[in-house]
Amino acid sequence: MPLDQHGYFGLVLTDCQMPVMDGYALARSIRDAERSMDRRTPIVAITASTVQGSYDKCYDAGMDDVLPKPVEMPRLEAMIETWMPRGNSGTGERVDEPGAVPPSLPEADPASPIDPSALAAMFGDDAGMAREILRDFVGPSWTYVRDIEGAIESRSADDVAKAAHKLKSSSRAVGAHALAGLCLALETAGKAGDWPAIDSNGPKLDGAMQAVADYVDSL
Repeated sequence: MPLDQHGYFGLVLTDCQMPVMDGYALARSIRDAERSMDRRTPIVAITASTVQGSYDKCYDAGMDDVLPKPVEMPRLEAMIETWMPRGNSGTGERVDEPGAVPPSLPEADPASPIDPSALAAMFGDDAGMAREILRDFVGPSWTYVRDIEGAIESRSADDVAKAAHKLKSSSRAVGAHALAGLCLALETAGKAGDWPAIDSNGPKLDGAMQAVADYVDSL
């Protein structure tokens, strides 16, 4: 993707694994476009890869730094502070109304469908941001649930594994551990073509997702 000829970005954060154009190709495209410009945009890679040489691949593509997953807010803030041009960060702190009491998420409960500490590790005490992320999580997750259920109905173990993998990853990220565990069981069974395990765990999925949705609605 070439640089916008009518403006610039102070900083580019890119996942290394993206459809159509991955982060490496994006970085190379930006560097190619910059050859005719008196400007160099900082590019930070976001990657879950720990394979030896993966960071070198980022640097070879023209990236300036690497941010490992899972991304924690303090590390992200430090990265922005390091690379964002001064006076153009656009990262002003939220200002609450005078006397307002900062909202907080419920304390961790082993029986709860959501573990608040998962998002707290990334966003600190920003309960508003955590609520927004959880609410954004629910809609797409119901879609994955229906995809899994459809794959079970059509008896496609491979599609069960693929859809369960997607929901597992996002569930882990927001602290929906029980839902993530169920998805892991379905993904493993799907890859192995283990229909008894799929048929045993599949009916539990709707209830686990509904528990998460009810929790989010209560916030």
